[in-house]
Amino acid sequence: MGSRLRRMLSETLARRKDPAEERVFTSPATGRPMERAQLTAAARTALLRGGLEGVSLRDLCAEGRRADHSRMLAEQAAAQGWLERGDVMRLLGVSRTAARQQLLRLREAGVLVRVGERYYPAGAVTPPEEQLAVIQTYLREHGSGRRQDFLRLLNVSPAQGTQILRRLTARGELILTGRRYTLPKGN
Repeated sequence: MGSRLRRMLSETLARRKDPAEERVFTSPATGRPMERAQLTAAARTALLRGGLEGVSLRDLCAEGRRADHSRMLAEQAAAQGWLERGDVMRLLGVSRTAARQQLLRLREAGVLVRVGERYYPAGAVTPPEEQLAVIQTYLREHGSGRRQDFLRLLNVSPAQGTQILRRLTARGELILTGRRYTLPKGN
C-alpha cells in the first residue's frame, strides 16, 4: 500500500477516540474532509503501486470484514465450545445462507470442524472421518464400551454422540448389546 494512504489511515485511526465515531479522512494539507474523488484516486494509486491492479478498495474492505468476522467466530467457538448456524446469524446479523457460507469458509481454512449441525474449533473434537477408527481402536483395547466412553473419546455433545453411535450401529460397524457397544466378529 502506498505510504501516503498508509499514513492517512494510521493518522485517522490514531485520531479516533470513540470507535462509533464516523470515519472521515482529512486532507493532509487543509485538514478538511477529503472529497470522495481525491480519496479514490489516492487509494487507486496505492493499489497500483502495490501491484494490486485487479483489486478495488471495496475488495480490500470486504476482505478485512471477512477476516474480522472469521476471527470473531473463531473466538466465539473457542469460548462456547462450538458454533451453530443460528449463532453466526445472530453474531453477524446475516441470513442463513450467508452464515452457512461463513462456516464453510472457516471449515475449509481448517479453523472449524463440522460434526453434525455443530462446528467445533479444530483439534477440540475428533473429525468425522476419524471417528470410526478411534472407536475401533478403543474397542480393540477394551473389548466393549458405553456411550459415555465414546462421548469423552470423541469430545462431542450427548445428542451428537448418540447419532454417531446409531449411524455406526445401523451400518453394522458396531454391535449394541444392552448398553454396551462391541465390534462385529472379524474386526
